[in-house]
Amino acid sequence: MNQELEKQVLDIIKSETDAQLWTIGEDAKLRMPIISYQLIINDLQIAVDSIKKAVILTEKFEKLDDLIVSALWTQAIMRYSRCFKKSDDGYSSLEPEKYIVSNRSKTFHSTLISIRDSFLAHRGKNDFEHHMVVATLLKKSKRSYQFNFQVPSLHIQGHFIKNHKSIIKHIETLQRRVSFTLDKKCRALDRIVWNEIKT
Repeated sequence: MNQELEKQVLDIIKSETDAQLWTIGEDAKLRMPIISYQLIINDLQIAVDSIKKAVILTEKFEKLDDLIVSALWTQAIMRYSRCFKKSDDGYSSLEPEKYIVSNRSKTFHSTLISIRDSFLAHRGKNDFEHHMVVATLLKKSKRSYQFNFQVPSLHIQGHFIKNHKSIIKHIETLQRRVSFTLDKKCRALDRIVWNEIKT
């Protein structure tokens, strides 16, 4: 965070508390995991909020453009998925085997990651894009043929997953588990910070 932005954030925090504040330096070994887990919690909350907004909007507006609903689901799935993707710059990611335990949750997780990997972030076989190649014969002679090729496509918009309540419950459960991990990391940082400020 640049110094000007850091000062603004600290000023806001100071206006809300009389407690003494310390910023944790970039060299603190638990700083990045704490930031990472908080960002993961934020991403999971945005995922839940996006799905809830998609549901509310479709219930409220009869002629809502499906592109809006798809955009909210895209936001939800991308935010969810990046919690599990490795980072090259020091941020932690979640290991599914530690956080996704029930078979039902494993199915939801697999579905969300698959939609991200084969439809939203990369091109692959998926349930939302359907294509075919149609050839129309234009010219025919004894030695050659000429065809016109078309690729009609069907793109399904709207809710990516119909069982939104179960998906929300899955993500909220994951969020609680990550919050528990974050709390453990913060308690470990308590000792480090205390040792730094008492010297």
